[in-house]
Amino acid sequence: MKFKFAFETLLKHLKRVEEEKQRDYHQAKLELDKILDRINQMYQSLDQTREEIQQLQSGKETKIEQIRQREEYIDGLKIKIEADRKIARELMVVSEEKRQVLLEAMKKFKSLERLKEHKCKKHYQAIKKKELKIMDEMVVTRYKREN
Repeated sequence: MKFKFAFETLLKHLKRVEEEKQRDYHQAKLELDKILDRINQMYQSLDQTREEIQQLQSGKETKIEQIRQREEYIDGLKIKIEADRKIARELMVVSEEKRQVLLEAMKKFKSLERLKEHKCKKHYQAIKKKELKIMDEMVVTRYKREN
């Protein structure tokens, strides 16, 4: 006799919910990674611009206008970095919240899945017990016939 789990539709629903929450979390994580990469690129650009300023200062002719432009670029870049860091902090909070929701969905699915496994095991143990009882009855019946 085949095992049929009473909450199979609920189990499938919880699996779909878990997959949806997993997609949401990965999307939030992807957005966070993008903004962090952008911040890193801005820091690299900042370092490169500082090196350019050093080269301009160490040259034979000091090019004040070019140095000033690069310093203004650095100031603007610092403002952008700070704005992106604020966005990144907000995205970290959102990402963490979505991770918590995902973990909760995974726990619900896992608990119902464990219940299914437990019920299935009990079902097959009951079948085995019935089969053993039938076998014992057959042995007793056969013994009575012989005597």
